[in-house]
Amino acid sequence: MKILGWSNEAGGVHHYRIREPLRGLKLLGHETEITKSLMGQQAIDTDVLLFRGLHNARNSVLWRGLAAMPNHPLLVFDMDDDVWAWQPGSPEDHYWTDDKRYNLELNIQCADLVTTPTISLYNILRILNPNAAILPNCIPRMLLKLVPSTRERFVIGWQGASQHVRDLQLIYNPIFRFMLRHSDVELHLWGPGNFADLPRGLAERVKCFPWIESTWQHYYRLNMDVGLAPLDHFDLFNYTKSDIRLREYSALGIPFIASNVPAYRETAIEAGGYLASDENDWEECLENLYCYSSLRADLSSKGRAIATRWTTESNAHRWESAYVSAINGEPASTTSKPATSATSSATSAET
Repeated sequence: MKILGWSNEAGGVHHYRIREPLRGLKLLGHETEITKSLMGQQAIDTDVLLFRGLHNARNSVLWRGLAAMPNHPLLVFDMDDDVWAWQPGSPEDHYWTDDKRYNLELNIQCADLVTTPTISLYNILRILNPNAAILPNCIPRMLLKLVPSTRERFVIGWQGASQHVRDLQLIYNPIFRFMLRHSDVELHLWGPGNFADLPRGLAERVKCFPWIESTWQHYYRLNMDVGLAPLDHFDLFNYTKSDIRLREYSALGIPFIASNVPAYRETAIEAGGYLASDENDWEECLENLYCYSSLRADLSSKGRAIATRWTTESNAHRWESAYVSAINGEPASTTSKPATSATSSATSAET
């Protein structure tokens, strides 16, 4: 197959929903390419056209024009955020006007196949287009071989986009109490660069790092002893989030603590991570991982062993199967299934 990814984006979402799938498909022998601007003949000459979250007016006209053509390429619409559930008053909520959502919904309906990483978002999208498939976010195999550099201090880390800062703020209290007890602990934050609400006494031990365009370089910078993955269970937007953060931590050999929410629960159980339901849990988990280096080593090894199942190289056939089935007119729901379910017990705060 000749597969064209149409995207002018960069960063993590582009990496996991466009670049990584196409890299995996190329490994299977398919011809893949990514273009920022689509020419008419270029679209006609491809077998599969993949676009993520298309909603702007100009490109939407081209997308619908292609859908109306006989013998058009397979139009694959990928979606990884619930744009109907942004927190009211947030910048994202202001951006997503009714017109943009209207364009998005029409484009989903025009697609030959809709793909998404989570079953929760799948259940929303199949209302607009029943030919939908679950294709989970996958990690490059090379992450399993990255060796972190030596750290002088005990580092706990968090990474996230601006809309997830409020999730991080939910665990400020246990984090700061933990840091006050241990003067050799640093908190590293990747993403937003301004945390004006941090306690002044801890400011020197909080390091903020901006996002960089290269996801590969970002992987190399994630050097920490414990990864944090908080999510607000009462935020509707988080209900459809994927587990990619936990997959990254596991592949990099970083023990993690995650909120005990549906988006993370099964993956944490499978990878042996900690699940925290309240502030006391977060604090106890941090203490356990700080005090016992052998525990961290065990969880690091287990995480990396499990992460071999989540690599792009091991899962590229999912994309291939979904595309081939759609081209052949077969229902997508019979070709792709959710990520592997949990098979073991998660680490509890009482370990």
